[in-house]
Amino acid sequence: MKVGKQKVTTGPALYLAVTFLGTLLLVLTGRQSWLIWFLPLVFLAAIPLALWDGLKFQRLFHAGKVEDAFRELARRERNYARNPRIQASLQLNRAQLYTNLGEYGKSGEMLEGVSGRLDKNAEGMRLGLKSFNTFMTGGDLTAAHQDLLASLKLLRIPQNHLLLAVIERELGRAGEAEASIRFFLAHKNRKRFFTGLTLLVVDQQLSVQWEQYLLGRYYLASGEPAEARHHLGLAAQASRPSLYTKLAEELLARTG
Repeated sequence: MKVGKQKVTTGPALYLAVTFLGTLLLVLTGRQSWLIWFLPLVFLAAIPLALWDGLKFQRLFHAGKVEDAFRELARRERNYARNPRIQASLQLNRAQLYTNLGEYGKSGEMLEGVSGRLDKNAEGMRLGLKSFNTFMTGGDLTAAHQDLLASLKLLRIPQNHLLLAVIERELGRAGEAEASIRFFLAHKNRKRFFTGLTLLVVDQQLSVQWEQYLLGRYYLASGEPAEARHHLGLAAQASRPSLYTKLAEELLARTG
């Protein structure tokens, strides 16, 4: 499942400037009592600013500026060089980008490097990415299934039930796969934010292509080629190309 991830901080320069200048103005004009409502409002406004700044790498990636996206992550790593928790989160972001480029080996290296250094939400994301990487490289599906079940105990992203369904189909567990796909279809649009020490936000731009590609894989494994081609076609026709449009096109070509 594709998600954007940001450690919630209140560091953007705009936030600091507004806080300082606003406080100074109120003090100089004798309106100190207004600070009771001014400071909480500035604090609340800082949260979306921090999220916007923290997800800049993702916006660059979607714009096709892959090198700029990695440079942005490197910039943030320098800014938080003395914060091991945020460093681990940024490495997880790198792993996510590598997965979305199809560079599963590099992603795996990043994921192993942050094992044991993440909070509950981020560890759930790590295990989900690890499972997906294993699936996409034709690795041990039983291990991928176990990693995904462990991920779902920490972080119940509905889209991970789709990946679970595909893996279960390919393992020959038809009954479990049908239950997993029903859960995904019933819940896929219900949750886009996952709160916690690490806030996760569903990456809508990539999620739709990812879902359609995996639905195609699911129906192929279920012996329903017409339904599979329908979903693969939707993934391949996405207005913004990605790894999943390319994979869908390749699978369509192979299945005739």
